[in-house]
Formats: sequence, C-alpha cells, structure tokens
Amino acid sequence: MQSESITARLKARLDSIDTESIDLRSALARLETERNELTITLRTLERMGVTAKEAMPTEPISAQPKMTVPEMIVDVMGRPELAYGVRPDAVLNAIRETYEPNIDPNNVRPTMWRMAKEGRLTKRDELYFLPHVADQIPEGATVTVTKDYVVINPNDAEQNKGVTHE
Repeated sequence: MQSESITARLKARLDSIDTESIDLRSALARLETERNELTITLRTLERMGVTAKEAMPTEPISAQPKMTVPEMIVDVMGRPELAYGVRPDAVLNAIRETYEPNIDPNNVRPTMWRMAKEGRLTKRDELYFLPHVADQIPEGATVTVTKDYVVINPNDAEQNKGVTHE
C-alpha cells in the first residue's frame, strides 16, 4: 500500500513536471517573439536616427536664444551643403550639432512635412528644399543623391534633357 502511494506521488510529480514544462516552453516562445520584435524596432529606430535621450548631451550647444523647430529647420537648410535638397535625418543631425542636442527626432520630420504642406518648404520625393532654392534648379541639371543630401550640377543642364537621379 505504501508502494502505491509512492508510485502515485511519483506519477503525480511527473505529470506536474510535464505541465510546467509546457508552460515554460510557451513562455520561452513568447520571449523569443518579443526579442525578435524589439530587435526589429531597434534597427528601425537606429536607421531613422533616433537615439536614447540619456545618450544625448543635456546642455544646448548654441548660446543663441531658443529657436522654434521650424526656425532651426530653415536655418540649417540655408547652409550650402544642405541647400539643394536634404532628407529629414540630415536636418536632424545638423540641428543637434548646432542648436539642440536633445531635440526629439519625432518633432523634425513631421514639422518638415507640415512646412511643405504650408509652402514653407518644397518636397520632391523624399527630399526637402527651401522654396527659393527649388525654383532655381535648372531643368536638365544633374542631381546626385547622396546619403543625406543632393548635389546638383547646373552645368549639365544644356547636355541633359531631364533631371536625372544617379
């Protein structure tokens, strides 16, 4: 009778282990799925130039009075290296280097989009221009798109029939 009790307890413990094992496998599968999703999210944020707030300097770089995001955008887009078309990430980096290292990347891209809708910027494909600059790009000029900005060679306007993207 005592041997039945021992075998019954052993069988019960085996059943308990099997049940716990199933639960742990299920939890492990959920953790692996979450890990994969977080990895994808992190990679996407890094491509967009989003950084952790604790990685950014806490003090503004510029001693100038605080500017609005649209003012900073227009100012950095007036630089010669950014004048002929720029992606939002390049504007974000220029603002961080010049004015506000803590600027939220989620403020720059939507602000540039709104400014384009209002006519304060010109948007062509994924590139933004100051309106007066966009009007000066000659028809047929060669446009070379780099990682962050565009280089335009207006001397090619006579040779090219249309604007080409290299």
